[in-house]
Amino acid sequence: MAFIDGDHSYDCVKHDAEMVYAILSINGVIAFHDYDHPDVKRAVDEFCDSKNLKLIQDSQFVTCTKLSK
Repeated sequence: MAFIDGDHSYDCVKHDAEMVYAILSINGVIAFHDYDHPDVKRAVDEFCDSKNLKLIQDSQFVTCTKLSK
């Protein structure tokens, strides 16, 4: 599991997500904080869509799970 609560800019969120995804094992989970921030939400949504990851949203927190390579 990885927890991302870094810079809230779009580019930094995308970068952090890509770096974590590269080392995340199958069935690993990425949790993002401040999902209610517009740039965070946009970056996370686009990232998860591009990787076909399932999102579980709960206000400021969102998680996604890596199901396959």
